[in-house]
Amino acid sequence: AEAAQSAPSAGDGDGDGDGWPESLEFLSSGSDERFQSFVAPLAGMAKLSYTATHGSYFRRPAENASVPGWRRRGALEANPAEGGMRALVFLQPARRRGVIAFRGTDLNTTGVSGQADSCADALLAARSLPPYCQKFSGETLDYVARALELAGRAAEAYSEVEWLFTGHSLGAQLAELVAASLGARALTFAPPAVVPVLRNRTSVD
Repeated sequence: AEAAQSAPSAGDGDGDGDGWPESLEFLSSGSDERFQSFVAPLAGMAKLSYTATHGSYFRRPAENASVPGWRRRGALEANPAEGGMRALVFLQPARRRGVIAFRGTDLNTTGVSGQADSCADALLAARSLPPYCQKFSGETLDYVARALELAGRAAEAYSEVEWLFTGHSLGAQLAELVAASLGARALTFAPPAVVPVLRNRTSVD
């Protein structure tokens, strides 16, 4: 994902710019400029979920970075050094908008970040686990539960904010699972299959 160049404009599908649009259908029928202004910041957040968190893709200048027009809420974010589900939290309080960006898979399995992600991926896909998964607790590898917990904490901390969920790859899958479970919105990048996990892990069919 490329870094965002602008924040979503006030005309992105909602009449008063307060909260998120009721539907994201406008993205398929609007202008390229409108699409870019809405999607680019979310792509930037998805990118930062890799470069601002522990793991193979971490870059020090991105650690506390945000995208234009948004501020990070680090106290709510998930970034366990020992491996586990990782996500960043972004806010536009004046417009009652929030975004949680879940990180995708760290493909370097020589470290705990990639190993935990690999194990979580295997659990979500109902595959056999690599031997190194034994070093992690079931709680650590239950990325769906951790993602839902994070969404719950964010909603409790900012009850006036409407939340949208995003991410790439594994992060996209988590974003869609959380959104479906909560009846919220998600805009994601390259998500794996979600329906089988919904049927196995949630009450959503």
